[in-house]
Amino acid sequence: ATLNNTYGYFYPKVYDWYLYYKLNEKLPEAGFNYHYNSLDTGRLVLTGYGASWPYIPILKLSVNCAFYFWCYLFMLVVLIIEKKKQYIILLLLAFSVVLMNMAGPANTYFRYCLPYAMTLPLILGLVMKEINPKFRQK
Repeated sequence: ATLNNTYGYFYPKVYDWYLYYKLNEKLPEAGFNYHYNSLDTGRLVLTGYGASWPYIPILKLSVNCAFYFWCYLFMLVVLIIEKKKQYIILLLLAFSVVLMNMAGPANTYFRYCLPYAMTLPLILGLVMKEINPKFRQK
């Protein structure tokens, strides 16, 4: 049951991309004054752009939770091979969020991957600087 609830964080062929662009009918019933402005055309264009994002070959990796997990796992292996064990602490936050996702009830919700997805470029740059001597000189 746990594997069935967490496979989306590790299996790269899962793309659950949710767009929230419609009015929730329950809000006006509950007394909230919720209405759209007059930019219907712009909203439709942006909704179409967001809906097509997971189907564009290279860009779809950016909405895949497993892509980020495997990047961090690859960096962990490289740091161990290069004997840079003191830099593994940089990856602990990402792996702790993955463990929390595994304990949670939701599978492959991208919003739960955002902490380690948004820090990937920074941590990847720091790891590359330590691994590659050409980056250390700059």
